[in-house]
Amino acid sequence: MAGFPLGILTEFGVGTDVQIVYIVVMISAVHSSLILIFENRYYIMFAKETKWKHYRKLFSAGNYIFAFTYFIPALFNVPDQEVAVRHLYEIIPDLSPTISDSQIFVVATEFTLVVVPISIFVVVNAIECYLCEHFEATEKFPPFYVHPSELYSEKG
Repeated sequence: MAGFPLGILTEFGVGTDVQIVYIVVMISAVHSSLILIFENRYYIMFAKETKWKHYRKLFSAGNYIFAFTYFIPALFNVPDQEVAVRHLYEIIPDLSPTISDSQIFVVATEFTLVVVPISIFVVVNAIECYLCEHFEATEKFPPFYVHPSELYSEKG
């Protein structure tokens, strides 16, 4: 798994490895923020007077810690770039000059080092998203809440 940067950070001298970490962490943080939006909506509507109010800070902190750390195993296993790029040229000898003239960065020679942490992160966040929506959908609505379907129903 390899690539080369084309963005403005390259012009400012930011290393490719730093750019990879930055984009992975930012995507993960945005995903965790979306989960926490669902959680906050659930908390405001249903869980203010439950035990959940004590656990939600831990849940939020855990989400962000996970978002910032799940990719660390892949980063510790980045191969030696000279050897990895030579191996890349052996596998794909006819690279276009645009690519071969660029500074190629090899993240991993084995997909499992990158795919497994990302897959775990996606599955955990998908489960959290499902649970937030499930709890929200199965809770009894507060007495002051009017369900949208009741707004337009004709009462005889």
